[in-house]
Amino acid sequence: MALEEIERDKYVAMIKSAPKQLQAALLSIISSFSGSSKPISIGTCYESYHSFCAKVNLHALKQRAFSDLISELDVYGFIQIRVISKGRYGRSRDITVNLPKEVSDSLNKVILMEFDLDAVPKSRI
Repeated sequence: MALEEIERDKYVAMIKSAPKQLQAALLSIISSFSGSSKPISIGTCYESYHSFCAKVNLHALKQRAFSDLISELDVYGFIQIRVISKGRYGRSRDITVNLPKEVSDSLNKVILMEFDLDAVPKSRI
């Protein structure tokens, strides 16, 4: 139990000190994933990110820069990215969130507080 609390605190401390763009990207992934066990595409996360940035008056990055943020979150261990080859139709990257529900809920709450949106229900993001 103590190990889970230490891990949760580690992720929370890391995201509190992260830039706003990275926080918004993580929030969009967590809200797009919303407990589903299926991987989601970066395009789906980008749409969620773009709408969130419009709500909080944050300059939304282009999809290429957003993709770089996603790669950074993969390095930090918040998410896992898997490259899928689609033959002549190119490649795509699928995202899965491997964090426990308690950790993702506390990250969601912390990020919303960083944007002064702690009273907004999760479904409105």
